[in-house]
Amino acid sequence: MNSNSDDRFLNIRKQIVDWLSNHLINTGKAGFVIGLSGGIDSLALALMSREATEKCGKDHLTIIFRLDVFDHIHNIRAEELVSLFNFKCKRINAEKIYQEVEQALSISEDPSFSSSHPTVITNLRARLMSAMLYFHANLHNLLLLGTMNRGEFNIGYFTKNASAGDLLPMVNLSKADIRGIAGTYGVPDDIRLRKASASACDNTETAEEEWAFTEDELDSMCKMYSEDELDSRLQASSGAADPGSMGVNKNSLILFKSMHRNSEHKRKFYPIFQPKLYRISPLSGRS
Repeated sequence: MNSNSDDRFLNIRKQIVDWLSNHLINTGKAGFVIGLSGGIDSLALALMSREATEKCGKDHLTIIFRLDVFDHIHNIRAEELVSLFNFKCKRINAEKIYQEVEQALSISEDPSFSSSHPTVITNLRARLMSAMLYFHANLHNLLLLGTMNRGEFNIGYFTKNASAGDLLPMVNLSKADIRGIAGTYGVPDDIRLRKASASACDNTETAEEEWAFTEDELDSMCKMYSEDELDSRLQASSGAADPGSMGVNKNSLILFKSMHRNSEHKRKFYPIFQPKLYRISPLSGRS
């Protein structure tokens, strides 16, 4: 990173730290809680939220969900981050909880469920994680932080009613921004530049394989969308990546647009029925 990039990332970092600190002061909460996955997004946010809590004399807690079978590689990486950055940490053995809930729901006996629909299990576990995070947030008077970034938010790469938390500090940040902020904390490149892992409901190893486009392409497409250029870029694209489409090929643009449209319900508040107001006739009910 050059000095201009460093200055930019330091500026974004300061803005987020100040924003988080102000929320603690204004809400009277005792601090923050965050689920640490082992990825760069949760690490960068854990570092910024700890800085924010130290700034105003509050508390900071990271939580690792220890999963014996599910997502084992994330356990290892999360433990490495706790050791490297000396986070205050609580470990929850969640595998037994998941198994008992799934058994209570008789999932294996339900004809609607099959091993070809792992999204059902992934979403269930994400919502159980959210419940456990909120338990600790409520118990210790903390605010729960959501870790999703701009790309994930725009394509719906998160579980509805599970991934938001009380605050979303990074929904307007690209993956490049988050990696840059991590660099200002001295995060080693092998951690900072590591590709995001795929979700548990997919057989691929990285999120890029699951999406069928790269993290850089996703950053570019989010930028196009925010500047209302996506449709014009799509019409101008010939198929292969070209400078006019910011290095993004037409198939990626089409896929992004579809994923964004299909996940719109995740980014909106629940539909609320509004009854129509009406007047009762003055003669109504009279003989």
